[in-house]
Amino acid sequence: MNSLRKSKWFVLSACLAAAVQLTITGCSTVPQSSVVSWREAVRAAKDQSSATFEAVGLLTRESQLDRIERLPADQLKQITESDVAPALPVEARRQWNLALDAMAAYASSVEALVSPELPQGMGDSLQRTGEQIGATANVEQLRSDKELSKAIGALGRQIVAAAANRKARKVMLQVDPAVGEVTTRMAIMLYAAQEKTDAEGKPFVRESGVVPTARVTWDDRVTAVQEKFRDATAGPERRALAQQYAVLLDKRAAFEESLMSLRRALIDLGAAHTAAAQGRSADLGTLVAAMREDVKLAKDLAESLKKKPQ
Repeated sequence: MNSLRKSKWFVLSACLAAAVQLTITGCSTVPQSSVVSWREAVRAAKDQSSATFEAVGLLTRESQLDRIERLPADQLKQITESDVAPALPVEARRQWNLALDAMAAYASSVEALVSPELPQGMGDSLQRTGEQIGATANVEQLRSDKELSKAIGALGRQIVAAAANRKARKVMLQVDPAVGEVTTRMAIMLYAAQEKTDAEGKPFVRESGVVPTARVTWDDRVTAVQEKFRDATAGPERRALAQQYAVLLDKRAAFEESLMSLRRALIDLGAAHTAAAQGRSADLGTLVAAMREDVKLAKDLAESLKKKPQ
């Protein structure tokens, strides 16, 4: 990510974080534009997720094919599904999309509350939406991620509990903590770091999520080039390997930044909902624009992964 985009994300995140700390004043309604923009941001998050995870899949698949190519025939006599398994299991992708779909359904229901003419039976519709989201938490695809299932279940229950209200702000205020739980859990699925101590009492940081998993694949590629460089003797060959090494490092950094950008987008999505719920203006246009830009960058990264050498 270049300095301009980093600055943009920093300013946006800082503004959202600072706004949460302000005392709620004045505005008792939620601007329709804020609700519409938040729904658009959820949609942008889904697009960004799709593009980013496509790049993850390409990275892993190429490494799998490299491994198959290198292994002697007597060590790989039969190819199996596990040899070309997707980087992100189908179940995990479904979990992710179910969470985004739940927030999109909720956003559409709240958007109807702020329409000029409130649709008849809107409260019943909101309750049905909450019940459907709550039921989603119990589907088979979510059983393996108890935290995400729990967060989606809480979102559904809070929507049902708030359905009697006819004011979008009251609904959003009541549901806001559950939205935050969902977006936080999704951010953790991408990257989390915990400070730990080993058996000797020495501190270390344990990382988890998609980011460190992808980093292992990149490190394998970098190591392979380093080993070739060690054995190379001709100057042109060493130069070519050094260039390939530098390209790999750049791609690894861009790849990791793409995943962290998606993580930041989810955190900002939760903060933007809080701002809208409290009747404060949030620059959702900037958030959506940044997410759309990251979609393009993720697609460009995916295209670069299709090219050799990697």
